[in-house]
Amino acid sequence: MELSYQKIQAQSQKQKLILSKQMRESLKILQMPLPELQQKIEHEVLENPVLEYDESFNSPADDIQNDSDDKDFAAIRLASEGEKSQTYASSFSSLSEIAYPSDVTWKAPDFRSFLIRQVGELPISPSLEKICRYVIYCLDERGYLTCSAGEIANDLGLQSCKTAYEAIHIIQQMEPAGIGASNLSECLILQLNRKEKIPKATFVIAKQYLNLLAKNKIKTIAQSLSILVADAQECCDIIRSLNPIPSRGYDTCTREKFVIPEVQVSKNAEGVFCVNSLRPNRKKLYINPYYLSLVKTTEDAETRNYLREKVHRASSLIFEITNRKTTIVRIVESILKRQLPYFENGKAFLRPMSMKSIASDVGLNESTVSRAVQDKFILCPFGLVNLKSLFSSAASANTTEISSVTIKEKIKEIIQKEKKEKPFSDEQIVSLLRQSNMKISRRTVAKYREELSIPSSSERKSYYA
Repeated sequence: MELSYQKIQAQSQKQKLILSKQMRESLKILQMPLPELQQKIEHEVLENPVLEYDESFNSPADDIQNDSDDKDFAAIRLASEGEKSQTYASSFSSLSEIAYPSDVTWKAPDFRSFLIRQVGELPISPSLEKICRYVIYCLDERGYLTCSAGEIANDLGLQSCKTAYEAIHIIQQMEPAGIGASNLSECLILQLNRKEKIPKATFVIAKQYLNLLAKNKIKTIAQSLSILVADAQECCDIIRSLNPIPSRGYDTCTREKFVIPEVQVSKNAEGVFCVNSLRPNRKKLYINPYYLSLVKTTEDAETRNYLREKVHRASSLIFEITNRKTTIVRIVESILKRQLPYFENGKAFLRPMSMKSIASDVGLNESTVSRAVQDKFILCPFGLVNLKSLFSSAASANTTEISSVTIKEKIKEIIQKEKKEKPFSDEQIVSLLRQSNMKISRRTVAKYREELSIPSSSERKSYYA
């Protein structure tokens, strides 16, 4: 039997969503956190000669609007997307000019500069000071020294490790306590050495039994050291009060993300909650009218095409920024309607809410809402809130009116009030939740407890007599 192959032409219909370049750019801008958007705008202003900040704070929107009916101008701007010709004006504040509570921020002291300043105040030789400086720059972001004295001596071409050891010892005597340790155990011991009247068993536990301490095996530690359980508990509490990350509280130049709220939810003069944008009209982005007129008057085709492309790009960016701001405000207004008890009374009153319901309310696609709330923050009466954290599912079929966030807050409240000598088991927490009409299983309690980074009852137990 012979097989034969033939080419056949066939037509088929398929529904396929194709995003234009401008739509993709608009969604990208919508998803950007505010600091990232600021960087993009600064870049565009530098790259695009027709795009400018209005430093006088007076928008030239009226002058631009007068040209909006010109057919040539309309073709320049948005004809390729088939959109209605109009001039978009937008305001955008640089990060240094935002005028709201988060504008006043505390800057942590620079970690390495703080250490180098201490070295400069020590009565040591210049050569030893240079080695100390090198050791400081060998510290990781936690403040730990991850290389050995031998490696430091080899890097600096020292004849022996003695001077390197001396430099490390000097660093370890500086502030903050625990700096320059090679591991957690050494970090804790360095801090214990500066305290007075510390039981000897505390040093032994910090050196040999941190794994048992992490599991709260206080009885096992007491048996191993032949001491009372209460004494072992006291030693472990001392260790837990220490700082495992010496650089904490200092600027280690590793943080790259800034939290800046986009909108504020607060009560107005009439005592009604409302949504306000936190980007005041300090700087306006606009298209320089000179270049708009030049597009129509120049006889150089190359110049005219170049300016048309730049004007189109600038107007698109201004529109996308305005659209982004409007979209976020609309979403927060919709959330406010559904979560009024939350904004009035706090986290424990958060109701179940899906992105699909908000998308339906504001007339957007669910994926658009998801992009809009990504890495966005709002300022509320009780502080900064991640917009995405307001979306939560119902805990179970029996508690359709209670969100998982509300139940987690209740679990935290129960555990905070428990007796440390006899902490509640997950089964007991289930019973206490049922008294508040929160019917969930023990497995769900365990899941939420782990998500809250709360240890089990055996690990929370205190053994004081």
